[in-house]
This record gives sequence, C-alpha cells and structure tokens, in this order.
Amino acid sequence: MKCEKCGKEIPDGENKICEECKKTLLNDLTVESKSDTTENKDNKKEEKKENVENNNEKRNGSKIFGIILVILIIIVALFFILTKTKVGDEVSDVLGSNKVGNSIANIRNYGYTTKQGSWIYYIAATEDGNNPAIYKSKEDGSEKKLLYEEEGNILGLNAYGDYLYFILINDEQVKSNTTLSDEESLDTLNNQICRMKLDGSDFEVINSNEFHNNCYEIYVVDDKVYYIGLDTNIYYMDLDGKNKTKLNNDKSGFLGITDDYIILNVNKSDDEKSEDKNEVANNEVAENTDTNTITEESTDNISDSESIFETKIMKRDGSNLKSLTGERLYSINILGNYIYYVDQDKKIYKVKIDGTDKTLISDKVTAYNMCVSDKYIFYMSYTDEDKDEVAIYRLDLDGKNETKIYDLDSYSSFLNLVDGKIVFMDSDDKKLSINEIDKDGNNKVALYELKYSSIEENSQASNENEVNTNETTDTSDTDTTNETTDTSTTDATNQTTDNANPAENTQSN
Repeated sequence: MKCEKCGKEIPDGENKICEECKKTLLNDLTVESKSDTTENKDNKKEEKKENVENNNEKRNGSKIFGIILVILIIIVALFFILTKTKVGDEVSDVLGSNKVGNSIANIRNYGYTTKQGSWIYYIAATEDGNNPAIYKSKEDGSEKKLLYEEEGNILGLNAYGDYLYFILINDEQVKSNTTLSDEESLDTLNNQICRMKLDGSDFEVINSNEFHNNCYEIYVVDDKVYYIGLDTNIYYMDLDGKNKTKLNNDKSGFLGITDDYIILNVNKSDDEKSEDKNEVANNEVAENTDTNTITEESTDNISDSESIFETKIMKRDGSNLKSLTGERLYSINILGNYIYYVDQDKKIYKVKIDGTDKTLISDKVTAYNMCVSDKYIFYMSYTDEDKDEVAIYRLDLDGKNETKIYDLDSYSSFLNLVDGKIVFMDSDDKKLSINEIDKDGNNKVALYELKYSSIEENSQASNENEVNTNETTDTSDTDTTNETTDTSTTDATNQTTDNANPAENTQSN
C-alpha cells in the first residue's frame, strides 16, 4: 500500500498517508489555525475599532446636537431681548404688545388710559393747566414723563406696537375734506386721528377731517385703525392712514370692537326714508360715547334713542350681522362668550354673543361707567343722590356681594381698567388727580395731580410777564392780553373737569 501524499510504501491498514506526511499535514493545519485566530483577532480589533468610531460619532453627534440646541436657545433669548425695541428712552416689548389698542369699556369712557408693557399712558392737563396732554408713567406712578401736548381735546388713546394712536379735536372750523356733494359738505371741526412713537417722537396725522365730527372713539386692531366716517358708516385704514376702506352701509357707527367682533347700533326702521335715517344716525354717533350722565334729562334722551336703535353684533370683517336682545345696550363689555351691559334703567345684564341666554345680573344697583374684569364688575353710583355723593362699587360677576370700595369727591366719566387695576379721575376744590387702586379700593397710587393753586400762580406770573413786556403799549391792549391769558389757563382742565358735574354732560351712553 502506498501513501496518498508521497507514494511511499506503507503497511496495509486504515492509514492512507505515511507518518511524515501526517506531521507535515498537522503542521500545516496548526499554522492555518493560528492564521485564522490571528485574522479573527484582527477582525475583532477592526470591529472594536469600528464600534469605538461609531460610538465617537454618536457622542460627537450628541455634542453637535447639544451645541446646536444651546445656540438656538441663545438665539431665541437674544430675539426676546433685542425685540424689546428701544424707542428713545422707551422700551416696548413688541412680542407682548397689545392685540387690541384698548378695551371697549375704556374707550367708551373716553379712552383716557391704556397700557403697553410696564408703562401706563394717560391723558391729563399740563402742569400749568393750559393744554391737554399725554403722559406715561410706571404702575407705581414713578418715572412720569410728558409725551405730547396740544390745544383742543385728546380722546380715544390706543397703544399698539410701538405707537400711540388718538383723536385730536380742535375748535377751529374747517371745510370738510369729503366726497359728499356740496350740499352735504358742511363746515366741520378740525378733527384729526394721530399717532406717535411711545416716547412721544415721530408725531404724524394719519386722518385729517375724513371722519365724523362726533367720532370720539377709535380702535386699533390687527394692524388696522377703525373709525366712523363722515357718512356715519364704519371705516378702517392702515396704521399709517393709507387704504381707507368702508366696512358697512348701515350708517350705524359702532359701540365697540374686539379682535373678533364689532358691536353696533342699527336703526330699527327699515322703511324710513334714507335722509331721515342719516339724520338720526348722525345724532346717534354723538350718543355712542359713554359719559353716563346721572340726570333725569339723560334718562329721557336714552329712552328716545332706545326706541330708534337696536344693538347688534357682527364679525370684524362686516359679515354675519346678528341681533342680540332686540333693544339698545349701554356700557358694553365683552368677557369670554358673554356681553355685559346695562339697560336704559342702568340695571346690569349679560347675554351671549349669539344673542341667547339673556340674564339679569342685578336690578338692585344703578350702574354708570361700568367696567368688567375677569372676576368683578366695577361701576360708579350715588351713595346719596341728594348730596351728590358718588362712589366706586364692585360686584361679583353673578351679581352678588355689592361692595363700595372707594368714595369719590366728585363724579367723573373717567373710569378705566388697566391690568386689573382701576384708574379714575377725582377732583375737589383744591386739586384734580388721576389715581389707581386695586380691586378692593386699596393701595392707592396718584399717577397725576394738578393743584389749582399752581395754575393760579402760573396765570399770575404769565400776566405779570405780559404786563412787563407790554409796558410801552396801550393800557387797553394789556387788559385784553390779561383777559385772554386768564381764560386760557382753564381751557385744558375743562376736558377732564367738565364731567365732574353730571348735569353738565351732554352725551349719553
């Protein structure tokens, strides 16, 4: 028998190869095994290396993601900081700016106060009493600053974005700038809708006499300014006064505007002649502002208008006009899905914005200048009508727990709500003040104070200067100058003190 490997003669048996070939084969297998082991080790090392590299890549990816996240957080933080745009010495938080320039309740009470960021903006007379002016201050009354003053009256203050918007009413008579016919185009007051930056800079007129004489209310909503046109219809324009657009043809004016709705008074008589409806609507615009006169005469006026107009609601784009209660509503406030209002007898009700669920809240009170917060109803009322004593009251939203929270020295239509604080005007025989109190009538802060004695002193000083300046002029000229100066010092205070005596108010709800 021969070896299969080398051909050498070997004994017969099971072995097919010789011993030398066996040894050679075993050596070759051992070397191959070692080679495989080494290759496996190399493979494992390579695999381990790949795992390490993958883990490093994952860790690096996590680090990169973390870095990106941190960068994004920094960018967002910087955006919040940088968008607190500095306007002069005014810092306006653009991201937290008002969605609506002022509330319906505040505007209905002449819009003397509004707020943006940490600043309160309000209308009051200058310290010499000569002109109405716009001021700003912190909530605690600190850092008060005069922003703007002008002859005439200032109403309807709105804070929106980096601007204040307001109505300026001058006594100067001018020819109305209108597309109406010559017969309809009448002399009108020199009324203007204006705006300026929050620090008082960049003043500009954005609407000059292209709105109704008795339009004392504007609303700034969603980058539009809403106002009542010369034809008593509702209009809106861009923030810079461009693109004036008519919204409706009801000749209704408006009671209030929110970011979703417009509340308006509509003439009940559809079969009346258009010229009669125009005349009534013109009168209605004058009655849209809430001075809430506490007089029998006012109640009679309200009763007359009640029979003519019905309060309705529509979407802000002018669509979906709906009735509410079939009557005229006063002191409109909107809270959630409800409209809070007083009727012609000054009793407090609420109704859903779809006109359902009319509910009497209280017939035990007589409410004037009503403002509604998320928890309470605030209003003015007499404590003793015979003595003309007036106070601010608080009522729960369900009509319970009527509480007198502050006694006033005199009646005023200036009652506004600003961030849950009550801002109001009060006056006595020595001074006029604008104050802020909390819901309980406590923590009073005097935002503004004008002492009548200082007005007299300024007037006397002004008169003396006039006399000294005109020593060489005719005596009669000096007398005339003094008379004019004496009168001018009280003009500005009339804007806020005319309403101190309710009998002097001429406009109703």
